Amino acid sequence: MNDKTQQWFQTENNENIAITIQKAVESRLNIPCAILGISKQQNTIKIHHRMSDKDADEVEQHMNWNAIAEGLKPHEDIHGVVVHGVPKDIDITDPQIIESLNEINHCIKPDAISRITPLRRNPTMAEHHSITVFSKYPEELNTWIERGFSINYQIYRTERYTKRTQLIQCFNCYGYGHHAKTCQAKTCCGKCGESHETQNCKSTTVKCCQCKGPHEAWHYKCPIKLMKRKTLREIRHQLPYKFIVPKRTSQEPESEEEEEEEEESPSSLSDSKYSFPYTPSSFPRFDITTPSVGFPAFGNPVPTFGTLSH
Repeated sequence: MNDKTQQWFQTENNENIAITIQKAVESRLNIPCAILGISKQQNTIKIHHRMSDKDADEVEQHMNWNAIAEGLKPHEDIHGVVVHGVPKDIDITDPQIIESLNEINHCIKPDAISRITPLRRNPTMAEHHSITVFSKYPEELNTWIERGFSINYQIYRTERYTKRTQLIQCFNCYGYGHHAKTCQAKTCCGKCGESHETQNCKSTTVKCCQCKGPHEAWHYKCPIKLMKRKTLREIRHQLPYKFIVPKRTSQEPESEEEEEEEEESPSSLSDSKYSFPYTPSSFPRFDITTPSVGFPAFGNPVPTFGTLSH
């Protein structure tokens, strides 16, 4: 997107953006497009509307978003699965690893795997770790969840990646639920529990600043950490363990959909147009990013269409 278009989306008020998109859809496709409002996010504009599923599908297939503003295109959400117990000697940063994993997992799409990252930012001394495999295709992700993910012809346990149910510990105050860069609490040593940075600690005393026990604040057996993990695990168990697959378009063969029962397996998911717990909306939804535009018929009780990235 050029600078002019980006500046327009950043500075223009919501009403003018909504009117511009509404008029463009109605004039080009002759489809009534009642926009209720828009929500601006980073590089994204979500448009809440009252279109039928049929009309939303029509807009998704035939609307030329670039005609509204240069650089607009359908938004593609990226989701992930967590693969557990992967040996650390497998180099997931190797550019050829994605191609080989696509092949060994018999992926339907050649670009099924978007990227692979370690689940934890801070490595430990363990010989194995968990990795996150990202994809824009929910069908592929669901296959890996059901079957497991194959690396070097060994199947590893796989679950849905849920960003908001991952345990986050601050390395400034060693509390939970936030990162050090946004922490507003006083600095606490993770080794002795006193008010100084952990890297500057010279004390021989080991004391957790969270539970006051004789261990480091990050110890995996800390009662506070175990309690937090249990709470997040219970939340994950209440969420769908698989991804919602968008409706097929009229050009694709229809297949009978099966209703999946929630299993007792931990699950994970990332925030996007597939919102969980999933509640069918009485209105359709699609997102537009600048530059980007997708039209799932699922989402929040108030539908959105399009995601405009800028």
